[in-house]
Amino acid sequence: NTSTGVYDIQSENGFEFYQAGGGSNTFMNEGLIKKTAGTSYTVLNMPVNTIGGTVESDSGTLYLTTGTSSNATINAAAGAVLDLTDGATVTFSGTLTGSGGGTVQLSGGTLDTGTGLTMNFGSGFFQWGGAGIVGTGLTNIGYITEVGGDHQLNNGTTLRNQGTVTQTGGRLEVVSGSTFDNTSTGVYDIQSENGFEFY
Repeated sequence: NTSTGVYDIQSENGFEFYQAGGGSNTFMNEGLIKKTAGTSYTVLNMPVNTIGGTVESDSGTLYLTTGTSSNATINAAAGAVLDLTDGATVTFSGTLTGSGGGTVQLSGGTLDTGTGLTMNFGSGFFQWGGAGIVGTGLTNIGYITEVGGDHQLNNGTTLRNQGTVTQTGGRLEVVSGSTFDNTSTGVYDIQSENGFEFY
């Protein structure tokens, strides 16, 4: 899907993209993939590598499952959801930005930051649930909302917060030599209460 290409998904099922047989099967996206119909869900069951392109959910929920992407844009319209992993492992590096009145969620599986990832999202747009972050490291210059579940930094990764992280539920787990670095411009806003807020 080249830089001028648009792949418009107007159907819903658990195997919207499906890889079969041997070899490396990949959907390359330099343009736009968008889900524009239905209020249920669509799963892209194939590695989707978004290189400078955009993935967008305009209706219902769109799930990514695997892939290696860089300098991507992820959008979600009001009432829509874009799930980054569907419980699997997805790699994003470079920059990751997006907008819309909906939600981008990291609710399970693992976000691998590859060679390093910088995220910049508006308030309330990116929600981190029970999922792990690994790789070279993540720099947040916008907003991250931690919702229910264990928000895990693992395998020696570093999250550098230069923006705002709001913890509304769950707990932050920093394990296996990892670091949460709340820099001089960083705000960590705790809005939940439990005996293991940091773990």
